[in-house]
Amino acid sequence: MQKPNTILLKFSLSGFLLLLNFFSYLNVDAQHFDLAHYAQYISPSEAKKSLELLKGTNQGNNIRNYLDSLNNAIDVKTQSVNLIRIVPIEVFLKTRKKSFTFLKDFVCLTNKTIDESTMPVTYLEVTSIIQKEKLPDITGKAVLLNLDKMNDLPKSDFNARFQVKMLIDYLKMEAKAIFFFTKDASLIELYGDLYTNDNDITEKNISDEDKMALQVMVSEEVASAIMGVPIGRLLRLKAFAEGEVTYKNASRINTTSHQNIYSLIRGTNPEEKSIVILARYDSVKYDYTFKDTYTGEEQGADANWSGTVSSMQMAKAFSSVITDGAKPERNIIFMFYTGGFEGTVGLNHYLINPVVPLRNSIIINLDMIGRCERNVRNDTT
Repeated sequence: MQKPNTILLKFSLSGFLLLLNFFSYLNVDAQHFDLAHYAQYISPSEAKKSLELLKGTNQGNNIRNYLDSLNNAIDVKTQSVNLIRIVPIEVFLKTRKKSFTFLKDFVCLTNKTIDESTMPVTYLEVTSIIQKEKLPDITGKAVLLNLDKMNDLPKSDFNARFQVKMLIDYLKMEAKAIFFFTKDASLIELYGDLYTNDNDITEKNISDEDKMALQVMVSEEVASAIMGVPIGRLLRLKAFAEGEVTYKNASRINTTSHQNIYSLIRGTNPEEKSIVILARYDSVKYDYTFKDTYTGEEQGADANWSGTVSSMQMAKAFSSVITDGAKPERNIIFMFYTGGFEGTVGLNHYLINPVVPLRNSIIINLDMIGRCERNVRNDTT
């Protein structure tokens, strides 16, 4: 999980106007609110409290405990959502001269199971091969790509970045395996942590990944061993140079249970359409294809702790109105769903099992609402 920053959790004027529109639409007396307070950016102390709401890795329990603490007029319930966790049993990578350590020298980027297999590897200078027609036949073969060179493509060169992405998508469907190599050991550590601790997917994800190439991130040392050259020569390899690797990924499947958490504020006229406010509470994962597109802190806060914390604070605001004796005409449901990065599985579960019929719902999804003025977006203080 990425650490959110305070600047991206500030209420904006647009959020304030949205809140006022809710009051009008729901027939709630806006005078119950300290409007001057909600019209301003939240203070540093309030921002710190917001950060603490989702501290740690057990966000679901944090959200439920927070909603439970509001008042008895709000019903807090959960929906169980089952996901699949891939547990590695035996994963190894070796070349003719050396064996390497899983999670230290290399890490899986997909959950594809593969029996022990020795395969030829073709090095592709992907930033200079834009058209797949220029590729050798890679059907059923492994390829080696320099991840750092892809990440070094200028942000402004959108066309080149897009073409490289399309080429990689092609390789995922045609090659047997893709080995991305990097000199950044922290990337392997990061993906090792994700593979170990955040590896829950759906059955559909497994089916989709089985149809695509195995994808593995490796260190420069592993890449040089695969190609049979010293590290110093690795970056000077000519396109289509050949190497060899032996790889195995044996694993078992465990089922894990996750939760959608929701709070229901009952309105005085349940026949009116209900307002459903959605926010996914899992944080963004690292974009290994083009890592410089976003900063991890910016994305962790924005996608989607910004929407989650805003929804929690809105629930608190409506809770205080109810405490003061006011009630909306419409039902209001704050739904916090899991599995956004596993194919929006939590949201799909809710759509199949809605709290109120979908035809009688007005649904608002709060996702990545933390973008502020350009000059303060990257302030991570």
